[in-house]
Amino acid sequence: MKIRILQATDIPALMQFELDNRAWFEQFIYGRGDAFYTRQGIVQHVEECLNHFKAGLMYPALILDDGDAMIGRINLRHIDKEKSRADLGYRLASRAAGRGLATVAVQQILQHARNELSLAQIDAYVTVDNPASSRVLSKNGFRLQQSVKEMSVINGLTLDGYHYVRTL
Repeated sequence: MKIRILQATDIPALMQFELDNRAWFEQFIYGRGDAFYTRQGIVQHVEECLNHFKAGLMYPALILDDGDAMIGRINLRHIDKEKSRADLGYRLASRAAGRGLATVAVQQILQHARNELSLAQIDAYVTVDNPASSRVLSKNGFRLQQSVKEMSVINGLTLDGYHYVRTL
């Protein structure tokens, strides 16, 4: 398993990945709406990610299995060089869940954040209904910072969440 930066050539594979896993993801994270799941929506999303990457505001990456098939995404967003911090987000395909791959991907992106981006703090947010993500963060040295009321709306339900912090 490895992570690598998102590329424009990933659009077809990314679209298939997102379509195949939409229902799975929307159990745990906010829905992106139908427009996202079109070719135009994916193209626009990739362009935005790559523009933010070029501006130093994001590190958009893919999680690939040993055969280079896309099994997840992992991103550092809202990179703030002045404050030396960023927000972490990740998700795995349903077929890859439960095998420790998210834990390894988070380890890899934390090393990149420290060694290549010179960041000192990573924040992550998880809904109360996603204990697997909380475990991944805990295994990677994140500490619960605070509870967050009404953090996200998932499938029409307003959910509370947790804010985790990792110092690098």
